[in-house]
Amino acid sequence: MPDKLLYTVLACAAMLVLAVLLFVLGRRQAEREDVIRRLDEEMHPRPESAQKRYPFGLRWIFHSLQRAGIANQPRHLVWALVISGVVGSVAVLLKGALGLFAALIVLAVGFYLLIAWRIARIGRTLRQQLPAFIDQIIRTLSIGRSFDNALLQAIEASPAPLSDALKSVVTETSLGGDLAESLEETAKIYQIKELHLLTLALRINQRYGGSIKTMLENIITLIRQQEQAERELRALTGETRLSAWVLGTMPLGMAGYMMIVNPTYLGFLLQDPNGPAIVYTALGLQAAGGLILWRMMRGIR
Repeated sequence: MPDKLLYTVLACAAMLVLAVLLFVLGRRQAEREDVIRRLDEEMHPRPESAQKRYPFGLRWIFHSLQRAGIANQPRHLVWALVISGVVGSVAVLLKGALGLFAALIVLAVGFYLLIAWRIARIGRTLRQQLPAFIDQIIRTLSIGRSFDNALLQAIEASPAPLSDALKSVVTETSLGGDLAESLEETAKIYQIKELHLLTLALRINQRYGGSIKTMLENIITLIRQQEQAERELRALTGETRLSAWVLGTMPLGMAGYMMIVNPTYLGFLLQDPNGPAIVYTALGLQAAGGLILWRMMRGIR
């Protein structure tokens, strides 16, 4: 028991250190971005090497949290640390170091899947909000406003999560940054092709002139045609996606059914010296198969 208590204390201390490290790195990054934005007012263009450096390779992590909508919401990170601490402590008390290792793997996979789900959900919502957002820009342009003014007005009038995603564009522009660069950076972070099209339309208008309203109307038409094509594709591939779900959940369902109906059925397997290895291999194959089916389902889209 003292060893398990020691492991618990070490696990909690490690998570506390990680939380402090993330907090310190976030503060340093915020200060660095503030300095860079101030330099933008005096020196243009901004050097590429000075553009948002993330120490220790945290760029992908921060952008993923930002796309999931939890980068600027500390309560989500606090809850994640609390859940990790509780699960890690229980695992250490039950199984020691091996339990802690298994709990860390499960938590990492669980948080990754949760963040991936939130990114996909927010991405779909952003794409659904873009036609109304661009239409708001067109209406503001029709009353004689400039494109920059129309874009900033549309951002302020947009609901979340689109307004949250484009908040950095407002901040960069108010500090003297280039609107097209800020919009393109946001499009890269959120990986939304429609925002890239909006940025391209802005750059073409700035360089060659012409009617930007026509280009924006064409973008709206393209987005709506893409949404209609996706709905038709989902209808045509419904049977395939249902089959993938059935194949993915059937082994787990059968195993759960056998354990409920006849708990001793798997007892002989677990008591055998090679039994745990067989169980772990089966779980690994099941996870790999589920991942492959998931990737295939995403490829259909």
